[in-house]
Amino acid sequence: MPALLDTSESVYGSYNWNDGAYAPFPLQVVVNKNGIITYISRQYNADAARAAIQQALDTE
Repeated sequence: MPALLDTSESVYGSYNWNDGAYAPFPLQVVVNKNGIITYISRQYNADAARAAIQQALDTE
């Protein structure tokens, strides 16, 4: 599964997590071809993430 690394933490910082918790990991986010978030989950579920990625790739 491809992953991008936010080395400058600029994307991470844009989420403005101020709920008193530490880093909200794990966090999976799938963005479709149109830049729309189609899946977001704070719990690891490889099958659900894989299905969301496939659906995002298949959607025109």
